[in-house]
Amino acid sequence: MDNLRELQLVELNILKEVLKLFEKYHITYYALGGTMLGAVRHQGFIPWDDDIDIGVPRQDYDRLANVFEHLPSHLKFCTYERDPSYPYYFSRLEDERVLVKSIRAEEEELTPAWIDIFPLDGMPNSRFPRKLHGCAILAARMFFQISRFSSIVNIKRTNRPTSEKIIIGAVRAFHLQRLVGKAHTYTNLDKTLRRFSSARSDYFINGMGAYKLRELHRKSVFGNGAQYSFEDIEICGPQDYDSYLTQLYGDWRTPADYTHHEVVEITVSSKERER
Repeated sequence: MDNLRELQLVELNILKEVLKLFEKYHITYYALGGTMLGAVRHQGFIPWDDDIDIGVPRQDYDRLANVFEHLPSHLKFCTYERDPSYPYYFSRLEDERVLVKSIRAEEEELTPAWIDIFPLDGMPNSRFPRKLHGCAILAARMFFQISRFSSIVNIKRTNRPTSEKIIIGAVRAFHLQRLVGKAHTYTNLDKTLRRFSSARSDYFINGMGAYKLRELHRKSVFGNGAQYSFEDIEICGPQDYDSYLTQLYGDWRTPADYTHHEVVEITVSSKERER
């Protein structure tokens, strides 16, 4: 079994533990991005995908710290609030028994296997305020990522817009990361994303998703969710899967390498991996 497939199966086991708790504590969630695409098109992982992405509406997302107190001991819930050295805004569930080595940012990563959990936030219902708030999210997100540039920015990704390439080049050339405070950028990003209640909005946005403002959808696209086959389980995803996937990927039915991860190397090691 190749390392990538081995990693996928570890992540699937993490997801199974998470879904048990989501069901027990009535947490609403949806498969997002490549995980949703894999569920619809492959009934499991996209063959080249190396992670699982799920989204949780903000009101339930804020309950996760209490819910995940009941995780098995080998799983760790990671957030910036719990550990200021944790580099991401969104949260992760990590299996500390399994280490993954990948090379995508300036710093080589050696981290536990993980799944990502993103908050789904609200947006203004009116068009012009929604556009303004979208710009505010992009700005807050940019400064957050600059402040953690060497840890989280995938410098090996080649399909970036020219504007992003210019910003990345400037950050690397002038070491701009040193000029931006990590705590301040986190606080500003958090405040910006929470500005509009997801409960009162007609929209959901995954403000930290790979596809930026393309991850803004009407709530009707998500609906009450629908069940999709994913490997040997079923997961909940947006009810209108075609609208959701078309907005992210265009012609999503035609298999193509949409991955933005571009992992060069994965090494998985574990003393006691669950099969």
